[in-house]
Amino acid sequence: MNPIGISAIQEFHENHQATYVENNGLMLPSKYPFINDAIIAVEKSVGIHDISSYVKIILNGDNILETLQLNFEFISTSTNQVRFMKSIDYDFTLILGELTKDEYFILVDRLHKTNFMEIIKTSSNRSVYFVDISSGLTGIRLIGPMAHEVIATVSSFDIRTKHFSNMSVAQISLMEIHAYLFRIDIQNKPCYDIFVSRDVGLFVWNELIHSGKHFGITPFGVELMNEIT
Repeated sequence: MNPIGISAIQEFHENHQATYVENNGLMLPSKYPFINDAIIAVEKSVGIHDISSYVKIILNGDNILETLQLNFEFISTSTNQVRFMKSIDYDFTLILGELTKDEYFILVDRLHKTNFMEIIKTSSNRSVYFVDISSGLTGIRLIGPMAHEVIATVSSFDIRTKHFSNMSVAQISLMEIHAYLFRIDIQNKPCYDIFVSRDVGLFVWNELIHSGKHFGITPFGVELMNEIT
């Protein structure tokens, strides 16, 4: 059994007396008992959530889509930058983000990491390479109608919907820190997933909290996230 890890944002969670749940091999907040109105924040302003438990893979090379389609099928016919693919042989779905025509960022549930790695190792050819960057990145989710306003306070990236619509991905600068930014709306709520280097994860989280105070930003845990989805 793999050891249970902790998030780079653990210090914040502890300081706010979070109760914990094991989530895909990582101890994450189930909820913050002394922080109220998180559901209202998600619906009316903005919520912030630790999503560090995702497995994060970079694929590089030629014919990446063709290689993936040997074992996965697209759930929709969308040609957006971000797409969902379902395993043909196993019961899991991955999120595929196109960074360039020969570089993709993949998000997959940690429970299915072994299956995914097995598929990639057996089906990829010498022109497709993958790197597991999971342990090196912290994941932060902003969700709610004011989420874009929070990002706009810490980045010059044009976050407006006409430039960065649902099912998009980009590499951006947050406070001069490199970040991967996904937009994958949930239940018609604008939702942005930010991935930054683990060693600055707590700093970025705290800065987002600070920048979002004006918009009513509120942290929430796995319990509410499961209700939303």
